[in-house]
Amino acid sequence: MISAMTTRIAVRLPAELVHDAREAVRTGQVASVSAYIADAMIAWKRERALAGLVADFKSEFGGPSAEDYAWADEVLATSTHRSEARSVHRLST
Repeated sequence: MISAMTTRIAVRLPAELVHDAREAVRTGQVASVSAYIADAMIAWKRERALAGLVADFKSEFGGPSAEDYAWADEVLATSTHRSEARSVHRLST
């Protein structure tokens, strides 16, 4: 859990990233540039934690087999077709 206590820091960022943060504020996606940066840092932290879990899983059980990938491709293709069918149905009604 992230503490409500905050600390002020100064950072230098590429102009494009600053523009993206300000645009997110302007369009109401976040309350402030600080909130945008905090959200990005939280996402990065979660991604690192997930990457660690995946690495631990692979070291213990090995990576996916060709059969595993084939199964995933089939399931995802079916799921994508169902999702597309629902989207088309919504558009036609």
